[in-house]
Amino acid sequence: MEDFNLKKFLVENKLTANSRLLKEEATNPINYEKLKQILTLASNTFPEDDEDGSPLYEKGDIKHSIKAIMTLAKGVADEDEDVFDKLEDNPPATLEGVVNLTDVQDAKWEDFDMALSMVSDIAYEYDFYDAAIALNGLAREVDKFEL
Repeated sequence: MEDFNLKKFLVENKLTANSRLLKEEATNPINYEKLKQILTLASNTFPEDDEDGSPLYEKGDIKHSIKAIMTLAKGVADEDEDVFDKLEDNPPATLEGVVNLTDVQDAKWEDFDMALSMVSDIAYEYDFYDAAIALNGLAREVDKFEL
């Protein structure tokens, strides 16, 4: 009979303190359909003071970013440390040109931009707890965003 490995048992059954913290933080799942609608709206929103006329978000980044966010969410739920390596070279894209938004545009996009940026930056952090907090923040911003 093999010796019982308590550490291995706790990790495999997600019974560690870190696992409990992750479960507490990852309580609000992201509405990916609404996230896609928000990113599509951003790709059709042009900062009024932007000289080059670029949208807040590139249409070509939508599919990749949603896939990257889903990958991060699954990696956090599974405590898969490889998820950070997968995203480090290609994190979700962020909004561009937000400094050129009018006051009205800024009021609409400021909180969403911050939440999306936090999720994008987390790829370099290698911290499940911070990733769970960032994903939860993005989920809240998606929920409250008015299309």
